[in-house]
Amino acid sequence: GFKCAIVGHIEDQKTFSYQNKTKVAKKFLIDACGFKREFVLWPSQDGYSKEAEGIKNGSVVVAVVTKTALDKGFSIRKIQVIRKPVSKEE
Repeated sequence: GFKCAIVGHIEDQKTFSYQNKTKVAKKFLIDACGFKREFVLWPSQDGYSKEAEGIKNGSVVVAVVTKTALDKGFSIRKIQVIRKPVSKEE
């Protein structure tokens, strides 16, 4: 696998259930200069960090992402807002 950091604009986000609908994860659509990709943020045993809870669409973020296998998607290991919501033109 590999690890890298992505800086981008949050286009959209949604939650989804897994493990027989007992747990919820977040999926973020991040636009990094035209490269749009969905990344999943899995909760820890304590839930999400304070930074991850308050992220709004339009925020500019830096996300540390990993991919551990070819048949798996990208997972967010850490995400931090570097600018609160802005318009897409900015």
